[in-house]
Amino acid sequence: MIGIDIPVPGFPFMGADNYGISQMTGTWFADHVEEIYGGWDNVDVVFLSWTAASGESTALRTTGVADVLTARFGATGVLDGEGSKVVSVNATGLVEGGQEEILNALAAHPDAENIVYFTWNNPEAAGVVEGAKLAGRWDPDKWTVIGMGIDEFGTELMEAGELDVDVNFHFDEYARYLIPGALAHMHGNPVPSHMFVEMELLESPQYR
Repeated sequence: MIGIDIPVPGFPFMGADNYGISQMTGTWFADHVEEIYGGWDNVDVVFLSWTAASGESTALRTTGVADVLTARFGATGVLDGEGSKVVSVNATGLVEGGQEEILNALAAHPDAENIVYFTWNNPEAAGVVEGAKLAGRWDPDKWTVIGMGIDEFGTELMEAGELDVDVNFHFDEYARYLIPGALAHMHGNPVPSHMFVEMELLESPQYR
């Protein structure tokens, strides 16, 4: 057996490096915060979505961002820390859930204008944008939304200028890793404990 995107104890894993890509998105934002907002001091709140229901591996999509923001910005970048700008949001990964999540989050931060939202996936991102519009709080010049797993939602959002960065997990490349790994494993040959698919960040045209 080879676990695909979900680790199976005692067997090799093949899929996305969720922690690595989370660090990449966090680093992208930290590197661009001066360009986007004129500095971290001007950021009002960073919403960082996560869901325990997705399992330990996928939850790493949150951990990497939190680690980068803490390293870059100290106490104000600690996830759910006292006096921090970084707040966790319980994610469902669904459009409807994204709407509900952001409406609740915005209600808890009524004065926030310069807002950053790291999503768990792109259906959630679509819901977040729709929810922000329903709340009358959406402003593409003041929001930064980071998606995960480029798909039809991510493509539409990027074309509309409502998603700043997305992640291509290259699901079309999975077989190139999985089949050789499975054959080697079947015949008792060594297989790496983790086979990570190469991933890339896709920036909105405004950053190119």
